Amino acid sequence: MGDLTKNFSVSEFEQSQVASRHMIDNTILAAENPDWVYLCLSRTAYALQMLRDKVEVARREARSVSILSGYRCIPLNRKIGSFNNSQHVMGEAADIRVQGMSAKEVFEFIYDDQDLRELFDQVILEFGSWVHISVCALPRKQYLIATRERRVIGPPKTVYTPYLNDF
Repeated sequence: MGDLTKNFSVSEFEQSQVASRHMIDNTILAAENPDWVYLCLSRTAYALQMLRDKVEVARREARSVSILSGYRCIPLNRKIGSFNNSQHVMGEAADIRVQGMSAKEVFEFIYDDQDLRELFDQVILEFGSWVHISVCALPRKQYLIATRERRVIGPPKTVYTPYLNDF
């Protein structure tokens, strides 16, 4: 049972192996503005609950939605090499998987459902492995595919390609 929605809790969004390993306090209570982060997490959890419920109806069985990365405090976000303006820092984003579905199937399920399509700010199929979702007050409705582009010198670069058409 969750404390944000029927199936999602704050602790699921706060979980981080990297934070545990490096003794980083990744709780929203340690955030600069915990009330705002809680409000944003509530909106994100609502969107994920809506996704879970729609998948359950479509597939005729319950499917858990696993949060791989949810809320990230700024020190954790820096540690993993992300930016301070990441929606994860505000509690507006989560990287997810859905039990029994490939990342591509989850991405396309969201894209094909009119209600979900209008709800999300960004939906990114990340390297074919997981789906990044974000919500905000004025959603951009961006659907992107993230891939790695090899470079002659230096580490691979992440490239974001629009999926069909943005709305």
